[in-house]
Amino acid sequence: MYRVSYILRNLIFIPTVIFSSIVCSSLVIIVSLFSKKSPLIKKIEYLWARSIVWGSGIKIDADLSPLDKDKCYVFVSNHLSHLDVPIIMSIFKGHAPRFVAKHTLFKIPLFGRGMLCAGHIPIHRDNMRKALKDLNHAVERLKQGESVLLFPEGTRNTKSMNLQEFQTGAFILAIKLGLEMVPVIIYGSNECLPRGSIWVRPRKVYIRSFPPLSWPKECNIKKREELKKRTREYMQQKYLELVKWVMKKRG
Repeated sequence: MYRVSYILRNLIFIPTVIFSSIVCSSLVIIVSLFSKKSPLIKKIEYLWARSIVWGSGIKIDADLSPLDKDKCYVFVSNHLSHLDVPIIMSIFKGHAPRFVAKHTLFKIPLFGRGMLCAGHIPIHRDNMRKALKDLNHAVERLKQGESVLLFPEGTRNTKSMNLQEFQTGAFILAIKLGLEMVPVIIYGSNECLPRGSIWVRPRKVYIRSFPPLSWPKECNIKKREELKKRTREYMQQKYLELVKWVMKKRG
């Protein structure tokens, strides 16, 4: 019975991802021809994110700290799965953060163009000079009044109990923007869509956000390593707390 349910879910999930990505990317590109700042772009993105979450069949257990709807933030999250982006975009609808991703994602036909038109930010992680140039370009765009989503681990984590080492670039961007930082912890998305797989397993994903931290506003570029270390320690603690809570709940 489980196998039948699993097959049926993926017969829904995979076509949903393809159809939604094609349609929403096309709409974003068309709307951006008239206005790159149109609020319609973020509404289309939200529909894309919600459709992916719906198609996956996952259930989200979210406990989010209140945020000022009129302020912009730097959202900093751990990274477990390709589902993380649509999950975060669907639950932080009011802030609709632009996310920073490796430049190769922006080479995907149509979808990559849609991300660019929506204001998401490509980073050349394999080239430090280009990466710094990308970060400076990102700062100029985001200072116009956008929140940003960063995955400081850089890539999806396959470990169960520890966050990966954080990359410095994310914190250079946070310092230059000078916005409050919102830590976000996700657990369980890798069980739903493991790294290297396109087959989804409908399960529960737990996500927690914590009160905004003023750390980036208190630091300058020289203190980027301190900011990185401090943030990782804080998020590691919160991640372990969530993992232990889930394990206890599961019995």
